[in-house]
Amino acid sequence: MADTLVIYRESEDFGDPTLPTLPVTSTYEAETAEFITRAGASANYGALNSLVAYLKRQGLWARCLIAPCKAASNKGSGATLYTLGGLRADSSADIALTGSPVWGATGLQLANLKYGTATVPGIRASTNLYTFRRRILQSAIAGNAPEDASLFIGHLGSSVPGENRGWTQGGGVSAWSTETATMAVSDTGFSPPIIATTLLTGAIGEEATIVWRAANGGNTALWKNTTQITLDLAQNTTTSMSPAAAGYTTDNTVYFNARRLTGVVSSGTKSVISVFYLLYDGSARDLTSQERIDLTNLVNAQ
Repeated sequence: MADTLVIYRESEDFGDPTLPTLPVTSTYEAETAEFITRAGASANYGALNSLVAYLKRQGLWARCLIAPCKAASNKGSGATLYTLGGLRADSSADIALTGSPVWGATGLQLANLKYGTATVPGIRASTNLYTFRRRILQSAIAGNAPEDASLFIGHLGSSVPGENRGWTQGGGVSAWSTETATMAVSDTGFSPPIIATTLLTGAIGEEATIVWRAANGGNTALWKNTTQITLDLAQNTTTSMSPAAAGYTTDNTVYFNARRLTGVVSSGTKSVISVFYLLYDGSARDLTSQERIDLTNLVNAQ
């Protein structure tokens, strides 16, 4: 059942500040209204509510996690990026930010060792995980080659096996002329990983939604917006690349904009703004092609 949220705006009568503020009543899904209150969001309600309503209507709500990253779409300051969705059992699924990332009108700048972590119940056992992540490419920061560590799932420790990760890396010090997209799964720590790679193209300022599907049975896939990108599986030793395939199933920590090398968080993204995240666990209920396209378009509208 939808809740009613009353929003106040300035009078539209030529912007006359002497006129009273007019109430505008809009009906939102209960989950949207609860998030707005909890996170203190101040804008972009309609786009978020459209996504929430679609997920509920399609029966996908119970297995999703949403993280709006624009300052006005979330708290806008501090060390917590608030989330919503059926996978948010409690506040541990809100994203704890490390390193004081910069909040901005277009999203979160999670540079170098600025990243986020959240505990998402059951995500580590997923056999079919979709990640929709809208991002803006930037020039390199502090002389580092452009890099976008999208996320990884697993235990943070050099002696504990199991992680699932996806990231993209630019081909030059200051430009994104060639972008390598990598997905890796490991059942013995960082090495040897099971890797799928491909080349993308992108220019500084490009805003797009990258969709990873980490799945079993040869169904791992990558899309840039709604265009599928062919993965080079030459280094892959198995067709199963889901979080569950990594072999460590007791740690449900998700690292946003970070990856690990030799057991520690080695870097966050060096030149990307995160605009919006949507995670969907399709282990029990896969997405149809049309649902994936619809969700991509809804994420792009945020």
